[in-house]
Amino acid sequence: MIKVPGSVQGWIVCLWLLVLPGILPAQPGASTSNLKKPTKYERRVLASEKSDQGKFNPLKRASQNLNTRYNFYFNADRKLNDIIAGARSRFRDDYRVLLPFYNYDLEGTSAQRGDLDSILWRCNDAILLHDLRNDWVDDLYLLMGKAYFLRKDFDSAFIAFQYVNYAFQPRKKDEVGFDKFIGSNANESGNVNTISTREKKNIAYKALGHTPARNESILWLLRTLIQTGRINEASGLISTLRQDINFPSRLKPDFFEMQALFFYEQDMFDSAAHYLERSLDNAPGPQARSRWEFLLGQIQENNGNTDAAEQWYGKSIVHTTDPIMEAYARIYQIRLAGESDGDRRIDNAIAELLKMVKRDKYEDYRHIIYYGAGRMELQRKHYDAALGYFSESVKSNTLDPNFKTAVMIEAGDLAYTTGRYKRSAGFYDSLNMSDPLVLEKEYVQPRRVMLDEMMGWYEVIRVEDSLQRISALPEQERDAYVRSLVRRLRKEQGLREEEAMAANGQQATGTSAVIRNEAPTDLFAGNSSGSGKSEWYFYNTAMKSQGARQFKANFGNRPNVDNWRRAKALSEMAGIPAAGLDNGAGVQGMTGNKAKPSVLTEEALRENLPLTPEKLKRSNDSVEVAYLQVSRILREKIGDCEALVKHNEEFINRFRQSIYLEEALFGLVYCHGQLGNNDKARFYKDYMATNYAQGRYLRMLNDPKAVDRADKMQKTAATAKYEEIYTRFIEGDFEHALREKKKADSIYGENYWTPQLLYIESIYHIRQKDDSTALARLQQLKSLYPGTPMTEKAATLMDVLKRRSEIEKYLTNLDVARANEEKIVVPDEPSRVVKAAAPPATVPKTQEPLGREQVRAPEVKTERKPVPVAADSSKAVVPKKDAAPRGYAFNPAEPHLVVLLLNKVDVVYVNEARNAINRYNRERFSGRNLLAANEVLDNDRKFIIVSSFNGLPEAREYADKARSAAGSDIFPWMPRDKYSFFVISQANMELLKTKKDINEYLDLLGKNFEVK
Repeated sequence: MIKVPGSVQGWIVCLWLLVLPGILPAQPGASTSNLKKPTKYERRVLASEKSDQGKFNPLKRASQNLNTRYNFYFNADRKLNDIIAGARSRFRDDYRVLLPFYNYDLEGTSAQRGDLDSILWRCNDAILLHDLRNDWVDDLYLLMGKAYFLRKDFDSAFIAFQYVNYAFQPRKKDEVGFDKFIGSNANESGNVNTISTREKKNIAYKALGHTPARNESILWLLRTLIQTGRINEASGLISTLRQDINFPSRLKPDFFEMQALFFYEQDMFDSAAHYLERSLDNAPGPQARSRWEFLLGQIQENNGNTDAAEQWYGKSIVHTTDPIMEAYARIYQIRLAGESDGDRRIDNAIAELLKMVKRDKYEDYRHIIYYGAGRMELQRKHYDAALGYFSESVKSNTLDPNFKTAVMIEAGDLAYTTGRYKRSAGFYDSLNMSDPLVLEKEYVQPRRVMLDEMMGWYEVIRVEDSLQRISALPEQERDAYVRSLVRRLRKEQGLREEEAMAANGQQATGTSAVIRNEAPTDLFAGNSSGSGKSEWYFYNTAMKSQGARQFKANFGNRPNVDNWRRAKALSEMAGIPAAGLDNGAGVQGMTGNKAKPSVLTEEALRENLPLTPEKLKRSNDSVEVAYLQVSRILREKIGDCEALVKHNEEFINRFRQSIYLEEALFGLVYCHGQLGNNDKARFYKDYMATNYAQGRYLRMLNDPKAVDRADKMQKTAATAKYEEIYTRFIEGDFEHALREKKKADSIYGENYWTPQLLYIESIYHIRQKDDSTALARLQQLKSLYPGTPMTEKAATLMDVLKRRSEIEKYLTNLDVARANEEKIVVPDEPSRVVKAAAPPATVPKTQEPLGREQVRAPEVKTERKPVPVAADSSKAVVPKKDAAPRGYAFNPAEPHLVVLLLNKVDVVYVNEARNAINRYNRERFSGRNLLAANEVLDNDRKFIIVSSFNGLPEAREYADKARSAAGSDIFPWMPRDKYSFFVISQANMELLKTKKDINEYLDLLGKNFEVK
């Protein structure tokens, strides 16, 4: 054996690489291109166009191969792999559902369109700039097809793969240039059972030769057919390749992968699992392999092969580097546990998961692990434990808001369906209702509103029961409890104990007095060690502890915020808690939903205790009503008979003389019947027959149709009565309306009230300065009719009404002259003529409009007078009183007004309607500076005039919009038969006030366009 130096040996290998491709036959099939070139390059001949000219000697071939491969194909192929790797890195699996087949999607690859286009350009250049007889042309076409596929241009990808299939099929020299059938005996050497290209198996060719790309392009052609849903063609191609003796063994794993994909897309999971298992070696990396193992576990679980599924999950746990996949694999393993040892395996698995929580590498995935533990507890129906783990998952989730929302919805649904309504309300309340995941669940918002109402009643019961328990204590124990509570609350709010004692008329004693009277401790005196070196205060544990104790004794627990004194003072002025300070913390047991005391003293807290018979009765009445409301929600909205039975039995045991006892018994009879407890149902029904023989609910049990007919008759009569009362309120007959309303309420109760009636009644009480009654009516409106257009207006009015004294004080301090707001100017008052420099125009005489410089409290009617605004001298010319009435003139080009005609409406509601129109104008026409003012036509008819518009089209557009919004947005409380809109010019308005004949003007208007 002759030894060759290393450098010489390397040159020999390079020479062999250059010469060998020239010895091997070139690939036939690629045809020369016929390009339309720009004029500048028409005479330039590309290398691809000279492919049929001259000999393709070994040296030329080697040069073309090296240039095409390493200058073009290598870089393009690398970029393609980088695109797929980028799509994989951005792809996120949801392990709660069946995984997709691949760990990337075409949306992620097609998003990198610019890079894919550069690959196509590079392939195109490589083909055109080189001799088509080189060995890498088929690889370039294959790469081009892959780029089209990843760009989701499936038609172009199919054409590219099919071109490789036809153009580069095996040919003899005499077959070059002629059509040749694939998989047919029509060829001289054809075979119907094979469509693949036979690959040479000698070692030299495999090591140094070029492998044709046609066989690989057939597999990509198959993937394209599957992706585009051409199942029949894909199935035929799979059948052909299965029996193809020439199909190379190196591509068998790829073929198994395509078959697994084919069956996976058809939901034929048995076959998909079979072929996916055989293609595991084809996975691009260990993590991708463990992912396919996880998918195999999911597929086998769907197929019912629990043993196989458990094994695959176990392999995934061993091989994966993804902690999320590991957590879910453990979860699904436990789900497959048999009933005999299920609890033991679940306990072991939860223990393993809780160990994972403590490891630092799983810190970012704790929410997944807790969720998995909750799913395991849910598997064995330990609902409280499951909800506990779900809560921990939500608390520890800071990185994945979508997952957090999904867990909260799942936990809320679980708590709701299992009757744990308080916990369900907590989960639902934490949701962001604008989240798309929440919007998909249409049932969440109704449940949330209903549970909020239920929790409000439960809170009433809890608070009143707490107050009654405190009141039942012996006097000494009660005083001691209240005193300790005051101290704790004052410390939490940063108040000194001495101030509380001074407010109670006591003298501070004990520790606080000692601390107060002691001389200040010198933190730095005597603070030296035996060595003579001074020790800094913060390094001395004893001194630091002493200082902390003294600080807490004097000031309580302070929040860790800067400027806490100033923050607390500002927050108290604004009526909101400062950061870290809860003004109501710990007071719930003493105050609950009652008004919090302005000063935290023992007397203030004792005021809320039901220590007198009257207060105790009010407290019991509140609890009784709360029980009734919860019972109605359980019966009418949720339909939870088990919870209703428990709740109502507790109610009748506590309130045996309640006026609502019959209704509670009715719920027990109905629900015991639904639950199959027939004996208990008969017992309660017999009790009702004995004690409520003529009761409505007993009649509902015996003859529900008769009760339904009676209810309809009562509803008709109640509706007619309340409509009559409503009309009397609107027309200003307040005393008669209030008398009739009291009679109707005693007969019909609150079931037939309308939100409009409650709203206009509250306006009347505001006018009478009976704010407490007005607030009660508005609160009833919000409670009884949530979600109606009146609810938002009621909330706004309540907010303004609560600040009435503040607003009035502010307005009182303004140094301005005010006109009477309630005064309506009558048309026959003497008018003032003002000479104008500009061409004169007439305006209706109305109440002085509000200017922007005026300040007025919205919706609250007070005795304060608005600021008068000077009339516009350019528009303030009024016709003389002795001018003879003239006829109406229709001139669309003149400035116009929009008039709201109100028929038999009291001035209180006229002003409220004007305020509503002004709010509407500010919200919808903020840039127009529109003004609304009152005008009286006669005793019954009043105007609200909106001015001014440049012409008839502009006024009509505003009138149409206001008309459509009046009943829903502007003043939904106003009956529709009480108002109408029309447009009128300024000149015609002055004439209308003189003639007082609206019909004559409307007839003129109707001849020109339809009057609405």
